[in-house]
Amino acid sequence: TNTSGLPQFLVLSLSQVVSLWENFASYTSTYTVGASTWRADSILDTDTTMGDWCLIESDPGLLTELIGKLGVRGVQVEELFDLTPEALQQLSPLYGLIFLFKYGGESEKKQPISHDVDGLFFAQQVITNACATQAIINILMNAPDVDLGSELADFRSFTAELPPDMKGLAIGNSDTIRNVHNGFARQEIFSMVDPADKDRDQDAFHFLAYVPHNGRLYELDGLNVAPVDHGPVDDLLGWYTRASEVIKERIQKFDSSEIRFNLCAIVRDRKLVYSDLLTQIRDGTADASTAYTVNDLEDLIAAEDAKQQRYAEESARRTHNYIPFFLEAAKQLARRGQLQGIVDVARTRQQARVAAAMEEKNRTTAGSK
Repeated sequence: TNTSGLPQFLVLSLSQVVSLWENFASYTSTYTVGASTWRADSILDTDTTMGDWCLIESDPGLLTELIGKLGVRGVQVEELFDLTPEALQQLSPLYGLIFLFKYGGESEKKQPISHDVDGLFFAQQVITNACATQAIINILMNAPDVDLGSELADFRSFTAELPPDMKGLAIGNSDTIRNVHNGFARQEIFSMVDPADKDRDQDAFHFLAYVPHNGRLYELDGLNVAPVDHGPVDDLLGWYTRASEVIKERIQKFDSSEIRFNLCAIVRDRKLVYSDLLTQIRDGTADASTAYTVNDLEDLIAAEDAKQQRYAEESARRTHNYIPFFLEAAKQLARRGQLQGIVDVARTRQQARVAAAMEEKNRTTAGSK
């Protein structure tokens, strides 16, 4: 029974509590570090005067919400699974691409330019774990016809004449940007640290951006001292084609076993795009080549509404503080004499998983000899 006043999708049944505690007990019975491999990098030394910045995930719903909380309107993030120029064109207008990859895994990289580019906003990254927000800001500051809101519009005006490193420092010293970024920190009961990790190299992942500017494609990587110029692009299809080629070429520079990549696009709010087109069709002002019907667009608008609702629920689950709930659940389970049984089941499951993993590792090692 939901007597807590929480939204229904945050409320868990007793069976769900037991299942979660089994998984939690299994997790905490080892030194396994949480699944942070798909979050931002920890490459830089943080300037403590700029505060701590949390790790965030490459999730389209999360990044869309982050952009909205920065005050930007009419923009969203879409995850991409198709790199063809035609697939990118389906998302027009597309303001920039965010690429997530394993840092340091490439065989070679193209060097940054050694000259300034008129009108191109580029900020170096000087803050640990800020690369996702940094990539987003680098794209938004170069996006035409985007409502940045007062905060980012003022920020762009203030930093317009600053060099890239000072732009990065300005981002680090912005309380608004840092607070929005850290608002997506996950609530964690424990920080699990394996003593062996001190002598083990950890995979670091990094976000960078690709944007078109004045007829050329630029790579904006905050860990570089300047943008990387990837050559001319004649039109929209041209920049989609060149961006697709550059990203594919970059992926090919990694070891063939590396598959941990993610690509997102910052685009105009799809509901606004579909709504405008629907209005044009009903008014008789739509382009004759439009392939959509009224029913198609109504279905797409409904799908966008459902997606945004799902994003909102996922965000609430991601950031809600369940710690008091779990602690009280543990007390109640212990009082009923059920907690030890849950821990025993979890320990047995964990031992089985470890044994299976070791067996698979031995099999793989034997097969490679």
